Amino acid sequence: MDWYSGSIQEAVQRVRDNNSFLCVFVKDDKDSSKVMLDAITHLAHLFSDYTSLQLDYGTASCQQFSVYYPILVVPSLYVINGGGVCLAVIADKDKIESILSDIPKNPTPAPAPTPSPPVSTQ
Repeated sequence: MDWYSGSIQEAVQRVRDNNSFLCVFVKDDKDSSKVMLDAITHLAHLFSDYTSLQLDYGTASCQQFSVYYPILVVPSLYVINGGGVCLAVIADKDKIESILSDIPKNPTPAPAPTPSPPVSTQ
């Protein structure tokens, strides 16, 4: 598995620039996280077009992520498109492959910023 080592902001920008997916694995130090990580690693070929991050539960980065995507269970795997829409939250290692296969291969492009109307100074 090729885990992205940059910041969350850099990962989001990379996903937007490449019109791809963001995969975020939230984990702790319990055995269930290790089992889930092993399953993800075994299925690494499914994540080849994803920017993938690992976040340790309770860290500042994880807290920043949870502002936008609530963390309901640990471990969990979030799949987010370039527009910021969470397409799946996977908490069962046995469902990773089937859920990922249902996600379209062409993510929804990030919405283009809407231009502001010109401001009249008269």
